[in-house]
Amino acid sequence: MGATYVYKLAPKTAFHFGLRGVGIEATATFCPADTLFSALCLTLREWERDGSQALEAWLQGFPTQDGDGPPPLRLSSAFPYAGEVLFFPKPMVPANLSAELGRARAKTLKKIEFVSEGILRAWLAQEDLGAELDDELLLHGGQVWVRREELGKLDPFRDSQRSPRMWAVDTLPRVAVDRMTSRSAVYQAGVVRFKPGAGLFSLVEFLGDGDEAERKRLTTVFEVMGDGGLGGERSSGYGQFELQGPQAFDGFEALGGELFLTLAPYHPTRSEVLAGVLDEGAAYGLLTRRGWVGSPEGLNLRRRLVRLLGEGSVAHHVGQASYGDLADVTPRDETGQEALGHKVWRYGIAFPVPIARPAGREEGV
Repeated sequence: MGATYVYKLAPKTAFHFGLRGVGIEATATFCPADTLFSALCLTLREWERDGSQALEAWLQGFPTQDGDGPPPLRLSSAFPYAGEVLFFPKPMVPANLSAELGRARAKTLKKIEFVSEGILRAWLAQEDLGAELDDELLLHGGQVWVRREELGKLDPFRDSQRSPRMWAVDTLPRVAVDRMTSRSAVYQAGVVRFKPGAGLFSLVEFLGDGDEAERKRLTTVFEVMGDGGLGGERSSGYGQFELQGPQAFDGFEALGGELFLTLAPYHPTRSEVLAGVLDEGAAYGLLTRRGWVGSPEGLNLRRRLVRLLGEGSVAHHVGQASYGDLADVTPRDETGQEALGHKVWRYGIAFPVPIARPAGREEGV
């Protein structure tokens, strides 16, 4: 295991993170790791001297379907934080609850999107969470679950002593002007706004030999990216942030189970699938990724479709030092040849967190 750090992105403006199959009027409340990695790559290329060569050299250290070995680093998706409390995706492994409570609160559990760090650690350790399943601890209309001792840390985010709210999703009116006719069209853009003291964070684990140099380099790239913005609608000023950190993170204890939870979209390699990473007991949701190429050479080209396992998915340990790879999504022309002078990659390296052996109870998730 390498050293893990927290990179906090303290917003200067609102964020827009597009959702597949939904118009610009909607936004996600977090930034997936593949989007974050693409932004880091583009920033590295623009900022560093001989940027194209520097980026190519950096990417060669990451595994692909035909390669193996650990990458220089792996990063989680950028999830919300509020003050000292970090929030993570709800695990797809059953919570340790009594059968009666699980059935009674099944709809409540299904609605939860994020859990606090305290809930996540207890959940993965298979601690009994029955005493924590209290309506007072379910925030944002039941989408966020925190531990009782963490609730007091969120007092600065209360409005008139109501339940804490750390962020809000809004739609803002926008105007598009036709260049030919000068006619205007009004549309809505979805944004997520964080209250002061709240924002997004990403965990980064450095696995290479030169992790100190890699950490300094990545920190600089994050700082530069904060001025240009992260996510969509950057030309309108969205996505700007100030980097806080990196700060050392305690990590997650080794719990001795056969499963792991991923905190980043995961693209299993062929060898991992054959070794049983998705065998019975795994639980996952599939994400479909396409989108436009971001490099200057191919702004009018679409990346090839790839499917990833979503954050919160659960898979089997198969004795790997790392899981997943960079998926090749380089556009191809009608003859099947690559349409660019360089490869286009989609980040699909899991950020694995160990899970304890199941408690052997019925669950209500």
